Amino acid sequence: MRIRAVWLAGLTLMVASCGSGTGFEERPDTIQPGSTDSAAASSTDSEAVHKEPPPNPVAWSNEWVRLEADDFRLVADGVEFLGNDTARVWIWRGDSTRAELVVQWQENGVRMALDMVFEVVGNAWHCAYMHTYDGQADYDNIWYTGPFFESPLGRPFTGSLTIPSDPPDAAYPYAGEIRFVNLRLSASFKDS
Repeated sequence: MRIRAVWLAGLTLMVASCGSGTGFEERPDTIQPGSTDSAAASSTDSEAVHKEPPPNPVAWSNEWVRLEADDFRLVADGVEFLGNDTARVWIWRGDSTRAELVVQWQENGVRMALDMVFEVVGNAWHCAYMHTYDGQADYDNIWYTGPFFESPLGRPFTGSLTIPSDPPDAAYPYAGEIRFVNLRLSASFKDS
């Protein structure tokens, strides 16, 4: 049996094919293992195979929060944002129970932001909520209600995750998602 991974419309699909006698037949127009040529994927123009996009690493920090990820993607109203070179981290507030990381940039012809609010709960910390801009010229917010990234005080959160936004409503009609691959996130809580 051969297993192939195919990136299609943002999803990684695993396709298994077996030799004769199993009910599955080899198709000569499928991608062979190790092939990077999308032309080998299909003998017809109606099938499309996309390569996985290159990683988009980010590293943002201020006095209270440090965020690094091997890949970052933010989707607002169906449009992808990467937090490009114009990203600016704002020195925002922080104290013994709360910290905030605000990153703003211009991309796809609009202003974009990621605002993450962290808080202490008992002997742990987490991100209470996040919001991004909605990708529109006259921007408003897309909300993400936590808690996210929970970790013991003094220890970082690590992991990979995709976070969907809160459902759209009349006040905030756009949806989004935020994806981090190999996220390393730490927050410190001290009076400024």
